[in-house]
Amino acid sequence: MDEEKERDFVLIALREDEVDSVFTPWTINHILAGCAAKAVGMDFMTNFLVHGMYEVKDQMDIKEIYNSPINSLGDQFASMAGHYMATKGQYVWVYIWFLGYAAAIATGNAYG
Repeated sequence: MDEEKERDFVLIALREDEVDSVFTPWTINHILAGCAAKAVGMDFMTNFLVHGMYEVKDQMDIKEIYNSPINSLGDQFASMAGHYMATKGQYVWVYIWFLGYAAAIATGNAYG
């Protein structure tokens, strides 16, 4: 990828091969991760920091798999929205998150 080239921007895309996107199919898994974090008792700020560190890692590793900064912000928002949606003790979110992650990996999309 030529980093000097300006990329188009869209709100939703299936992948970020050619355009930068706020949301991708992996957004669903980020929502579920926020739900799972709340379900196991993680408070909002801890989830914000832990998920934020994950997104920083994504930005440091863009040579292998491209993840735009705007997508990282969208993923961070999605995780926080998921945290807001769930209730502590609703462990079903953990199972759904694992299933969502496994489904994404099974489809050959091993990043997020």
